Amino acid sequence: IHIPKREPFLIGNGMLRRQGRLVLYGDVGVGKSFLAMQTALALAKGNDKIAGYFPTFNPIRVSYIDLEVGEEEWSDRMKVMAQMFDPEALAEVWYKYVPDGRIDTWAGQRWLRDEIGYTKPSVLILDPLSQLLTEPEQSNIMRMLTFINVLRQDFDVAVILVHHSRKPKPDIPHSINDLTGGGIGAWAETVMYLKQQKDVSLLS
Repeated sequence: IHIPKREPFLIGNGMLRRQGRLVLYGDVGVGKSFLAMQTALALAKGNDKIAGYFPTFNPIRVSYIDLEVGEEEWSDRMKVMAQMFDPEALAEVWYKYVPDGRIDTWAGQRWLRDEIGYTKPSVLILDPLSQLLTEPEQSNIMRMLTFINVLRQDFDVAVILVHHSRKPKPDIPHSINDLTGGGIGAWAETVMYLKQQKDVSLLS
């Protein structure tokens, strides 16, 4: 009986370990959701590369919680992208559109626990982070991050947060749109920063 090797990392070059914490960060409209979708497909297919550089290993299941794009547009994008990977990999990307998926509330946390318990993913993608909160206050941000850490341990799942970058607002001391504010940057083990330079998207 051949038992596949259990890799310590789900995305190579130190990007995402098992039960890891990754933030995909960049300006609005730069292509973060496209990169998150590509990441989901590359993980589901296995033995592929994300952005042509970061390797994936054994095929794994991915749960993608979308709070912004919408089911029809997301599905159209993924079908096109799947043709460049492996159309069968799409079956291992479990998608759910939740326009009101706030997880700084008890009801939202209960729903997400039930969803992960049902789909049993190795990676959970939440897109975008700003829609996970009722209000961008420090206490809500910390409550959300603490809950995500509990999910990681309870379900052996790594988490990718898709996060918009904007200049911090002066009236919000710990703006959610500031990577250093609210403890988001400190919480992340890895940050993938996507930025637009002329007509090219750059990943660092």
